[in-house]
Amino acid sequence: MSLPTEVLTLIVAHTDANTRHALRAASRGLRNAVDANCKALTLPRTRTCSPAAVLLALQSAAACCNRWGGVRALTLKDLGAECMRPALALLNGAARHCPELSTITLARLDCKLSLALTSCLSSCRLASLTSLALTASNHGESLPLTPVGELSSLTALTVIGRADVASAAWLPPGLRRLRLGALDLEHPGIGGTSWLDAIGACRGLEVLELSWLDGLDLGPEPDHPDDEFDFTKFYSSIGQLTNLRELIGVFYREANGLAEIYSIDGFEAHLLLPKLTALQRLALYTGFEDQMDPAIKGPLSSLAAQCATLEELAFGALPAADDADAALVPCFPRLDGLHITFSQHKSYPPSLRSTFPAVSRLIVGCNASYYGAVVDFDAVASLPCCTSLSIMEAPDMPELSGISDFYGRIDALSRCSTLRHVRLSSLFKAPLEECLELAIAPQIRVLEMHGCTFDDEVSPNALATSLRVVARRREGFSVVVEPRPLSPLPCLLPHDILDG
Repeated sequence: MSLPTEVLTLIVAHTDANTRHALRAASRGLRNAVDANCKALTLPRTRTCSPAAVLLALQSAAACCNRWGGVRALTLKDLGAECMRPALALLNGAARHCPELSTITLARLDCKLSLALTSCLSSCRLASLTSLALTASNHGESLPLTPVGELSSLTALTVIGRADVASAAWLPPGLRRLRLGALDLEHPGIGGTSWLDAIGACRGLEVLELSWLDGLDLGPEPDHPDDEFDFTKFYSSIGQLTNLRELIGVFYREANGLAEIYSIDGFEAHLLLPKLTALQRLALYTGFEDQMDPAIKGPLSSLAAQCATLEELAFGALPAADDADAALVPCFPRLDGLHITFSQHKSYPPSLRSTFPAVSRLIVGCNASYYGAVVDFDAVASLPCCTSLSIMEAPDMPELSGISDFYGRIDALSRCSTLRHVRLSSLFKAPLEECLELAIAPQIRVLEMHGCTFDDEVSPNALATSLRVVARRREGFSVVVEPRPLSPLPCLLPHDILDG
């Protein structure tokens, strides 16, 4: 006696993808239950399928579309040109039989197949399609993106790889979320500034994520190697997106021009930000995989238009031009996550506590340059809500420059009653006695030291032992001492942006 359909459907709903695949082959009743419950379809299931098996799977899926009316997400990946006919049949079938299909991912497809499928999407007119993700097959092939501009229902678009466009209007105007990224770190850049020509039509854009673009994606190549990039086009194009809530990403510091290598130092806040008054997350970085620096720089007063809304911020603080500007430092009442570099001690606001009253996650400094690692420990300790603190310097830079970056005593951090987690990375000749004092601060539960040197000669093992001895009566106290700098780097970006 077979189980009722509703019971089979309930069983299927509580199984994983591999189990559902096995159940589907067990009986007609289970196959129907699996098909009726299917919400996401991925083909091929693994990258190890033979070409013949992939073709068979696509043909079978195309023939079964009428049973998958509840599918909401379709992923096609690692397909060659030989899959053209069944892949198009599957997409056309899904357009007819899957009214809830809202998300499509096309990853690492043959270039001609990718063009055919994106063109098919524009002709199918999937009214429910709101999200599309495209990933190039390799760095030598560009993604054909012109048909994407005709997908008027799209609100979210991800493009990973170099762009090949024949139209300036390749971004759908209804986009709310856009992610653009290089295929991998070994081949940064997305092929030029066409995205800046197109993005002006996306006036409702709320989230913009950029992963490992380079300078040639932001403006024309300089005429001379000593010249700086002209980011006028970048500033004007992004600056008109007045509905942006999130602007995050990382730019590769070097760009390979026709004959020279050019560098990005950063972006000027007063040129990019004046009209972006809705920003809640602002975290742009420049650098390499193991070196990153907040990209937007300026005096804190240049953030006056965003201070009331920002919740996360990565920023390079520069000194104010005069005393009048210094007195105009705004308060950031909602800011929770802050990564900030201070080029000089006078880059600090008169009161860090009053400027950042709600910050709980704080990163001070960077490992890309010693110019951003000026640390005022008394000012940091005054923050009323800080629970997690990371302090970074560039490895070996202070030793080479002779610059002293510390103001006050490190053990002043013990006065921050909310502080739970402290990470110190690449500090040069840090006062050992003051660092040991942090181990007995009762509120600090985790103390990490990575790649630091001290005023007293001490090995990492000996330091770790000393810290544990100092804190031996403390339950739940954790110590990490490593000879190498902190990795992965603390920042305000999600892993998928950093991974490219």
